[in-house]
Order: sequence, then structure tokens, then C-alpha cells
Amino acid sequence: MEDSTRRRFVEELLDWHLRNKRDFPWRRGASPYQLLIAEMLLTKTNAEKVEEVFEDFIASFPTPTDLAEADLASLHRKLRPLGLWRVKAKSLRRLGRELRTRYDGMIPREKSELLKLPGVGEYISSAIATQAFGASEVASDVNVSRVLGRVFSGNGMGIEQAARLAKRIVPKESVLDFNQSLLDFGALVCGARNPLCPTCPFSRNCEYYKRKRTGQSASM
Repeated sequence: MEDSTRRRFVEELLDWHLRNKRDFPWRRGASPYQLLIAEMLLTKTNAEKVEEVFEDFIASFPTPTDLAEADLASLHRKLRPLGLWRVKAKSLRRLGRELRTRYDGMIPREKSELLKLPGVGEYISSAIATQAFGASEVASDVNVSRVLGRVFSGNGMGIEQAARLAKRIVPKESVLDFNQSLLDFGALVCGARNPLCPTCPFSRNCEYYKRKRTGQSASM
């Protein structure tokens, strides 16, 4: 796909996002701690489900110290509506204890330090560095790789490959918007199951849709 087509995709994606962006409490002036909690809760969990528990969870555990001192039973009650709630409870308490002990209750600013936190991997560290501290880190997960893989290759794309592509095409002044637009587009239009291809604004240039229409094998 030509560079001009890629640039047009990014421009149209950002324009789509202006009209269709999702509204969540962690997108409204949240602190670095609140953003980190949101990303931890969002791991393998639908955003709408996380929205149901997020504000109550933050009210119950407003600081890393509160989280570090929480008993698992309390965490279980707050997280039960989510999938993997037992795993999330243990991971979050470990996170709170690490933040209290190693970082004096503060969220580290550097991605390299964020990666040292329990339960924090490449995606979450990139997301927090960008959302909380204004870094220019492209956050790529399975949803982002699905969207970019469908549009640009038609046969899927690994997370690392998607991250490399995203870094090439992302506008440097709009990294956060770009990250969120891919997430929202993947959730609202380009879902893992039953993507809305016929009404998708990018279907005319989407390799996945071209293969689908012509009967060729299209993964993802």
C-alpha cells in the first residue's frame, strides 16, 4: 500500500474518531495512578464492563498504599463483575505493594521503569507513558494489530509488526488520539467477530475486505 494511502487512512481514522470516540471515566482527566488501574482492569476485559466497576474501585482504593494494604476478599468483591477477577486482584495488590515500596507511592514516568512493575507489559507501559506523561509511544495490542492487519495486509499482522507499522504512520503530534482511535475503531467497527465491513469507511482500501469480497482466504 502506498504511503499516500496510509496517510489518508490515518487522516480519515482521526476524523472518524472525532465523531465516534467512546467516553470513559479514565479518559476524563484521570491521574497516572487511575490510568494505570484502568489499563490493568482492561486486560482481557471489555471496556464497558470495566466502566461498571472503575469509579467504585478507585473510591475504595484511591492510592497505591490503599491498594497495597487491601485484603483479597475486598478486592474480589470489587472485581467480581470482571473476568479473571481473582487473577486481577492478586496482580493489583502486588502492583500496589511495588509502587509503595519501590516508588514511594508514585507512578514512574519512564517506560523502562513502568515495565518493571508487576503485571505491566509493553502495551500498558506504552499506554501509561503516553496518556499520563505525554510520551510518544504507540500502544499496540491484539485489537490494534487486528485493525492494521486487516486494512494493510488482509491476512493478519502480529503485535510487533503492527507496532512497527504504527510508528511509521502515526502523526507525532497526535499519538494519544491515534492510539485511542485504533482502539475505538476496533471495538465499534472492526471487531474480532462480525466486523461491519459493508459500512466501514475504509472498506474501499481494506485488503481484508477485498479478499472477503473475492472469496479469498482472509484471517483475523
